[in-house]
Amino acid sequence: MRLVERVVSQEFGVSRSVVRESFVRLASCGLVELTPDAGAKVSALNEARVLDAFFFREGVESIAAEQCAMRMSRVETERLVRLAERFEAEYQIRLAGKPDHLDALDVSFHGMISEGSGNHLAQRAWDTAMMHFFRGARMPPDELRDDARRAIVEDHLQIAVAIKAGDAAEAGLRMKQHLQHGRALFIAYSQRHTAVNSAPLLPSMFSHLLRPENSNPQPAS
Repeated sequence: MRLVERVVSQEFGVSRSVVRESFVRLASCGLVELTPDAGAKVSALNEARVLDAFFFREGVESIAAEQCAMRMSRVETERLVRLAERFEAEYQIRLAGKPDHLDALDVSFHGMISEGSGNHLAQRAWDTAMMHFFRGARMPPDELRDDARRAIVEDHLQIAVAIKAGDAAEAGLRMKQHLQHGRALFIAYSQRHTAVNSAPLLPSMFSHLLRPENSNPQPAS
């Protein structure tokens, strides 16, 4: 998809210099590719970028989880646990093939840990990783059916409980393992579909943008 400076300027009612600066910032995050005198092109979301995001998140979010265990208030940790407890119900809804809030709930959970760490560098890193990772990730229901895959969903509660207990080492370890589970699932899915179809993976696994009804999960009370 090509972004034309003049068109974007008119659509959003801002000057072309503002649009140009925005393009440069997006390019610095790897989200667009700049072409002299031709505007910008949205960077393709591919397997390498998703795997890079997994590795990046392992380092950043394990540290954030550790700091949450040391810095989050009791009220914040209780809210995090309530968020984690909602994954089971959303998981079952997805298995039934019905509209669910699983992806948006995942963003809320990990975003709360990023914010709760109190580490502004971790928060900025989270924002950057999410621009790559959640540009339309939606796990097909049939990929969540066995216990190994379901563990990815259940990991959230273990992370939240460790943070609430103030166990920084356990929280960091659980987060690291959680993201490793996700990465292993992604690699297995990629290999399986490439072997069978000899076709690109992402159009089937990562081309569905988060649906409007999934974008705003109700906050836990």
